Amino acid sequence: MPPLRIFIADHDEVVRNVMTAVLVRDGWEICGEASTGQEAIAKITTLKPDLVLMDGALTNPSGFDATRQIVQKDPAQPIVMLGTTDDEATARKAFEAGALGYVLKANATRDLATAVRSLMNGKTFFTPRIAENILHSYFQIGPNQQTASTIRSERDRVAVKLLAREAATAMGTAKLRQSVGMPRSVRALISVLVVGTACVILWMNYQNVIEENMPFLRKFLVQNGLQSVPSTEYEGNPDTKVWVDLHTAVYYCPGASLYGKTPKGKYARQGDALEDHFEPAGRQACK
Repeated sequence: MPPLRIFIADHDEVVRNVMTAVLVRDGWEICGEASTGQEAIAKITTLKPDLVLMDGALTNPSGFDATRQIVQKDPAQPIVMLGTTDDEATARKAFEAGALGYVLKANATRDLATAVRSLMNGKTFFTPRIAENILHSYFQIGPNQQTASTIRSERDRVAVKLLAREAATAMGTAKLRQSVGMPRSVRALISVLVVGTACVILWMNYQNVIEENMPFLRKFLVQNGLQSVPSTEYEGNPDTKVWVDLHTAVYYCPGASLYGKTPKGKYARQGDALEDHFEPAGRQACK
């Protein structure tokens, strides 16, 4: 098998030399280098490397603009952005430009090889905190979120799905760690839940229907025009007060067994629930 071909774009020759030393010891090949954005775009278009390491601080154009232009020409090109600050805004900007990983230059000797392997294995490489922040920006989660990011391409859609899957896996791992010291029966139950969740996530991705099985993803796709909403055929009194389960996006009519039973729901008119595309629990409209 031929060695992995990696392209390094960084304005600092010393940094390029350090990254080269880190990567070649794993048997990978440095197929090209660039010190400006324009040079990187031209060489990457010609060389078509297996993976690109892109300095965000490049000029003429910036590393972010260069990344955006490269993935527009070749959406399948894996790119890891290199940065000097560990702030969420910069990492989110890198993701939105098209990078599937973000590595601090200060941690390059520790994280660079791991990031390369992650992308080559069809994954992303962001810290759990940054990955969560990026997902929040797309799904408008959190009280301080003002505007949601927009999915503009198939690459964006795939990248968001990868982040969602990896975030779910990381959450499961965290739950397992938290279970240390708990009774064996509780740990066993948590293990089953985590493994089950992972299997469901893998099955949904294999079938490519994750958005159809997760209501908040379906709502997000509808908001961004990536999925149409089937016309409703339900009829009934639009002013009937229904109880909406915000977790499952299902509403219950007065008298239903779960009507108003948990704190995660809210009361709304049936007409409003239909406009928000909340599905009625009994598949029949309230009379």
